[in-house]
Amino acid sequence: MAEQFSSRINHTLKEFLGTAEDTLKVEAVSKKIVAHTVDREGLTLCVEGAPRFRLSVSYHCELSQSLKYLAVDRSTFNVFVIDQGMPLIRYDYLRTPRKTPGAHINFRMDTDAAATALRVAGNNRLSKNRRKRGHGDGHGTPSQLHLPVGGPRFRPCLEDVLEFLAIELAIDCAPTWKEALAEGRMLWRETQLKAAVHDNPEAAAEALRDLGYNVYWDSTRAPIPPLRTHRLGQL
Repeated sequence: MAEQFSSRINHTLKEFLGTAEDTLKVEAVSKKIVAHTVDREGLTLCVEGAPRFRLSVSYHCELSQSLKYLAVDRSTFNVFVIDQGMPLIRYDYLRTPRKTPGAHINFRMDTDAAATALRVAGNNRLSKNRRKRGHGDGHGTPSQLHLPVGGPRFRPCLEDVLEFLAIELAIDCAPTWKEALAEGRMLWRETQLKAAVHDNPEAAAEALRDLGYNVYWDSTRAPIPPLRTHRLGQL
């Protein structure tokens, strides 16, 4: 399962960048599987042959509750500008979030508008914590802001980050990068769709009936599965 997972990610990255070398390696840590870029500082990405950016990728995985799937416990994608320590964009996913949204993006927004937004923000748990950890004016930094994106089921995938790099930053990539990302994104969304169906099978059955399928519950097989609609409402 772990090898299949890492093989899929490696395939996408190699097809996207036009390289024959694996970019991701897999390690067993206790009972979990960790997949990360070969160089933990990230892949070097070029613009017209010159190194301009770095992309670091990491996944911490474990078997799902059903023991049928490899579930992502947490993942991080970082985009760095070469020779800068803070990421330009950081995308995190936490399967069991505590203080921040489970799926979120941090942007490096070093602008007057971002600084003003932090200064005039109201008081809640997160804004108070930012001010406690604040630098300079004591209001926190823009990189501490978390933008929720899709929750555990409909969160962005690595292919979305790669498309940002290709389109917005125009990094060097293979001529067929669009096809590579479309293939990887389709596989990712197929997996997430199946997981969402497990969260609310009644909604899935209703949608299939609307399409003309004959869908019913076979009570002789097992008890009707419980709904997990809370997963669909999570950040």
